[in-house]
Amino acid sequence: MKSTDETIELLRGIRTDIQSVGGDVHCTREELSQQIEQLTLRLVESEERTATAITALVGTMAEMAAILRLQSELRPRVERCEEHTQD
Repeated sequence: MKSTDETIELLRGIRTDIQSVGGDVHCTREELSQQIEQLTLRLVESEERTATAITALVGTMAEMAAILRLQSELRPRVERCEEHTQD
């Protein structure tokens, strides 16, 4: 009978350990869920900042292209003016 009592105590200990691990796993799942939610928010914020920066860059590139076009259109006139001043 003594070994049966020891077996019962051992099984009770195992059950208690399993219950405590189950609680830890549940807590970990909640923490993991919160971390995933926080990472999702950070990712969205990062994408918004990136999109804003890209939009600003596209605007700057369009301005630079316009300036370069204007310069290339004015080049012949500038050259003629320089020729007239050298004469």
